[in-house]
Amino acid sequence: MRTLLLVEDDDLKAKAILKIVTLAGIPAERASTMVEAARLLRREGEGQIGAVITDWQFPFNIGTNVPVDHAGEVVVRMAQDRQVPYIVISGRDPVEGVKPWLEVGNTNDLKAWLQTVAVPALGG
Repeated sequence: MRTLLLVEDDDLKAKAILKIVTLAGIPAERASTMVEAARLLRREGEGQIGAVITDWQFPFNIGTNVPVDHAGEVVVRMAQDRQVPYIVISGRDPVEGVKPWLEVGNTNDLKAWLQTVAVPALGG
């Protein structure tokens, strides 16, 4: 089975999202920076990334405390290039043309996306 990638720099949000993901029986890994996300998305073979949940603003690399505006756009493009389904979860207003986009705390729609999109993409 492939793995879901969560890209989220906020520890509390990541913990909440990962709880929902793992309760759905989905294996997941977390990246908190753009560099980590890119490394994991490029991985081949066992544990390959098959679906992505990403924030929109997060740091470029470890030790960089300032979130990069639209960093999620890079992750979305990488997911699209690899034909991996993705969803953006953010507390900010949706960016025009970027879908699917969920507001933080929208657990019902997240659970629905996990079951209808992520689980089939991950081979579960």
